[in-house]
Amino acid sequence: PDYRDLDSNNDGINDVAEAGYGAFDGDNDGMVDVSGTNDSDGDGIQDAVDGAPGVFGDTADPAPLDTDGDGIPDYRDQDGDNDGIPDSEEGSGNVDTDGDGVPNSRDLDSDNDGINDVDEGGDGALDTNGDGRINSDDTGFADDNGDGQADASVSTDGGMDTEGDGVPDYRDLDSDNDGLNDVVEAGYGVFDGNDDGMIDASGTNDSDGDGIQDGVDGAPGAFGDAGDPTPVNTDNGGVPDYRDLDGDNDGINDVTEAGHGSLDGNHDGMVDASGTNDSDGDGIRDGVDGAPGVYGDADDPGPINTDGDALPDHWDLDCDNNGVNDVNDDPFSGSDNDGDGMVDGDDFDGDGIHGPADGDDNIFGDVLPVTYRYILAERRGETVYFAWETLTESDIAGFNLHMETSHDPQLINPDPIPSPVNSSLEPIGYTYDAAVQGDSYYLEEIGLEGRARLHGPFSIGVVYGEGPGDDAEQKIFLPYVHRQ
Repeated sequence: PDYRDLDSNNDGINDVAEAGYGAFDGDNDGMVDVSGTNDSDGDGIQDAVDGAPGVFGDTADPAPLDTDGDGIPDYRDQDGDNDGIPDSEEGSGNVDTDGDGVPNSRDLDSDNDGINDVDEGGDGALDTNGDGRINSDDTGFADDNGDGQADASVSTDGGMDTEGDGVPDYRDLDSDNDGLNDVVEAGYGVFDGNDDGMIDASGTNDSDGDGIQDGVDGAPGAFGDAGDPTPVNTDNGGVPDYRDLDGDNDGINDVTEAGHGSLDGNHDGMVDASGTNDSDGDGIRDGVDGAPGVYGDADDPGPINTDGDALPDHWDLDCDNNGVNDVNDDPFSGSDNDGDGMVDGDDFDGDGIHGPADGDDNIFGDVLPVTYRYILAERRGETVYFAWETLTESDIAGFNLHMETSHDPQLINPDPIPSPVNSSLEPIGYTYDAAVQGDSYYLEEIGLEGRARLHGPFSIGVVYGEGPGDDAEQKIFLPYVHRQ
């Protein structure tokens, strides 16, 4: 029975903490400590929580803590704050990701990035009134078994982990791993004065103790939010910016427009994990984390704004303000037939990269599934000899070569250079000769479904990767062409 159970709802959080007495359980054994808090009257209630420590019995015993006010006390509530993430997932009463003094199980914004946990947990659609909670005030709410968790939110238990780095979005300060902190992509960068990736506490405190800092809390005087806006979605593509690898859908990945392209060696639109791990578990890769040893960032340089207007590059469809949309500045970023400055086509994998601009529309992230051993070109008189070797190919139709010119790259081969197998885990070598002028060139991969990816520019006379005579098979990822 509950009166003998130290965790009545079996959510991993001791009842003593959920009742609000965690401060009196210094050894975390689930019971009020005996040492220093004796039971003077022998009634079994330790003096620290006994309203009448001198006589048998208690007085004015407060009602059990009910954080979300749903009538189910926290010690019996599977979702104590009603954010759609079960307490068993959010952790024990001691887990406080953002260090604001409110444990995750009672915190409506556990990482303090300005985006409510109900959104980052994948249940934003269930919070119809935008108060950061899923409860009886929301249209369609149901809790038929009375466990305190909305029935419709059970299917998302475990929380969303957009980029699959092991840190769920509600604890991840860069949910899509594009090098732009969520607080910036959500439009709350102005509240992060110290650039640590979290809403500042100083001057924007949490008056109601719901874990949402007052600066972004629509109801700073009561538990919960009010009128919480839908997360910023610049391109209206169905994926909010904090989970969108191309926020403005101009065909140029945010990681590049944010100035972190050099940390995306495999060109999947995300900061690489290899060599730039996340030591502190805040979801920000060490390579772009100003404080890789502690939760949060430090001295985040903020987004790049090339033309100095009101829009940073990752939201700007004409970053250099030259009157030509970025999608047209880079002829290989994708097609824009309707002239709206954004790449046409669908986003089947939900990574925010649309149509032909997505190298792989079946998985989150960009890049065609090709790895290389080497690529080279050398001039022999009037002819240039091109050679490259792939270590792996997947769904590849073939390749094109382009010479760099003062305008658009010029196609060298009249017909695509076909892949003999389309998919292979074995090395495949390619060669091509052409009488062309110029000093640099591009290599383009063509997928079976027509998607293309251009790499370069490369210099003639330089070997990229390992030479064709080497025995080792070290995979290399070729640089993707950027706007000039």
